[in-house]
Amino acid sequence: MRGRTYRDFEMRATRITNYELVLVPGLARTPDYTRAALNALVFDQEKVDVEARVVQRSARQNILNRPIPPQLNLIIAESALRLRVCAHSVMASQLHHLITLSSRPKVSIRVIPAAVGLHAGLSGQFSMLDFPDASTIVHMEDSVTSLFVDDCRQVQLYRLTVEKLMAVALDERKSVDLMASIAHDLNRG
Repeated sequence: MRGRTYRDFEMRATRITNYELVLVPGLARTPDYTRAALNALVFDQEKVDVEARVVQRSARQNILNRPIPPQLNLIIAESALRLRVCAHSVMASQLHHLITLSSRPKVSIRVIPAAVGLHAGLSGQFSMLDFPDASTIVHMEDSVTSLFVDDCRQVQLYRLTVEKLMAVALDERKSVDLMASIAHDLNRG
């Protein structure tokens, strides 16, 4: 149920800002990366159809193909791009997918380099969803819980966190260069 609610919000959002510390953001994952992540993170495999979840999660990306897609702002820690979630070739394909995605007009991908060290995003990942006719919400989740925040003071703190993350992130061009470099290293290894 929690996933359906988030998907409903995601479908209505005009801007989605997603910060990820450990994994590639869901809206930017390839099916192979999604499969590997689910296989690693889902503990009760007997009750979960991983392939159905891969299809379901991939279908979420259709919002990016709408005539007027939402503005998608992804902020990703370099550690998420280097974490070996899957085989080198799958991870390299995932990085090339991110590079391709970043060329879309309404997609921005910014990477926080590992050299930054401590930064405002170390407390965890979140998504901020803006709507044309409703208040902004912030969404956080882990393997068993999901939390939506809509209190304007708390949302403002997340906006400040986004500003701080953007201040230490590479610009879009340098982010693409870093992703390409990591993919190149993976292809060699």
